[in-house]
Amino acid sequence: MPVLLPVLLSITFSYVLDMVWYSDAWFGKTWQRVMKANTKSASETNEESGMALIGNLIMTILTMAGVWIALQSMVLYNQTMQEGPFFGALVGGLIWLFFITPTVFQGIFFENADRTMAKIELGYRFVELVGAGMIMGFWI
Repeated sequence: MPVLLPVLLSITFSYVLDMVWYSDAWFGKTWQRVMKANTKSASETNEESGMALIGNLIMTILTMAGVWIALQSMVLYNQTMQEGPFFGALVGGLIWLFFITPTVFQGIFFENADRTMAKIELGYRFVELVGAGMIMGFWI
């Protein structure tokens, strides 16, 4: 249970952040404009939304499990290392800096992706990973 609880709490945090971040009050309208969201029939939208939610859940589980493994590995590797929420936030930030940021920038450079979308995504992933790292840091 000690492994499952921090990962489940981090997944929940990610989903709550997702709802707030992409709401109309925050970045939802800009995201819809940049993504050129269109209105389709209800059945097409529901089917695509369902598949997107399932895919997002699977990727979120993998991401949070990866953060947990990174935290555990770093603590096992160096027993003198700082532990706790600050350490978790640091690891989350490093994962963002060295894995997420290069991937997003590769999309900008090689796929000519929209920079506004990249800013929204980078901001979301930073808050998600630092927050999840803090949550998991309580159990380190």
